This record gives sequence, structure tokens and C-alpha cells, in this order.
Amino acid sequence: MREKVKEFIQNNKLKLNSAPRRIKRGIRLKTVADAEKCLSNIIHKFEVGEIDRQEAKVMTYLLKNFVNICKAGELEAKLNDLEMKMNEKIAEDKYINNY
Repeated sequence: MREKVKEFIQNNKLKLNSAPRRIKRGIRLKTVADAEKCLSNIIHKFEVGEIDRQEAKVMTYLLKNFVNICKAGELEAKLNDLEMKMNEKIAEDKYINNY
């Protein structure tokens, strides 16, 4: 997924660089809360006319993918935790049944 996003950005780099810079570039997103704040900023800028529809659409698409990646990572971590607990329980039950 990240490769597709990078490819999309690279393909549209000239278009984005030729437009006036109305959105701060190089925003660092680390959490879903950061993405929510950024999305709120994009919505506000779109409503007041600081950015056009296409730019808002592209930024929203990228934020949506970021949030999906974060959620997938959280689910994977939870799944790994459950698998580890399940394996510990199975090992404990085998140990108890052997004695």
C-alpha cells in the first residue's frame, strides 16, 4: 500500500509542486489522532477556499490510507498478543496434563 501511495505522489509531483502551496508540506503523522487533526485542518482550508477540491481530495485519500495502515498494525499487534496467550495456555495445559 505504501508503494502505491509513493507512486501516486511521484506521478502527481509536478502537478502538486506547480500549484500554490497552501497546505504545509512534510507533515509528520505518527498516530491516528495526528491524522484526525490534519484532516480537520484540510476540511477547514477547503471550506474557506484556501485549497481546491482536488488537493483536498488527494490529501484526504492519503490520510485515509494512513489511518487504515495504523488500524491494520494495531489489529496485527492484538492478534499476535492473543496468539501468544493462547500458546502459553496450551503449553500450560499440556504441562498440567502430563503430571
